[in-house]
Amino acid sequence: MFKLLKFVILLVVVLGVVGYFRGWFEVSKSGDDSYNVKINRETIDQDTKKAKETAKDAVGKLKDGLAKDSEVVGQLTSLNVLGGTFTVTTAQGEASTFSIGKDMKDNTDALTVLGALEPGQDVKVCFKKLEDGKLEATSVELVH
Repeated sequence: MFKLLKFVILLVVVLGVVGYFRGWFEVSKSGDDSYNVKINRETIDQDTKKAKETAKDAVGKLKDGLAKDSEVVGQLTSLNVLGGTFTVTTAQGEASTFSIGKDMKDNTDALTVLGALEPGQDVKVCFKKLEDGKLEATSVELVH
């Protein structure tokens, strides 16, 4: 309980210092024993809006980074068309398992190419890394 109280006090002090220097409020002395505190809501609202926009941009960049297409070249080591997965092993020995993405399922040419592949062939896979860490293939092509 004491740690929580210390945290709250520290938070109030930090917000007070930041708020004072950001112009969220002004303190002025009016007489010997009294002080006036003027709260500037417009500045607080502007800073809040700017913080929300910054956070939204950061989340957007993070999502773009997760959804960014990548590619890998390697040897097809397993293929399960009915199960919707296949595995590719790179020259460095790193194996990656991909699910067949919606883009490929809707493209009959891509499914034809995938169905014609056999383990042992060299392929290039374009893929997206999903939020759950799984890899979703967006295209597969044979490397000659």
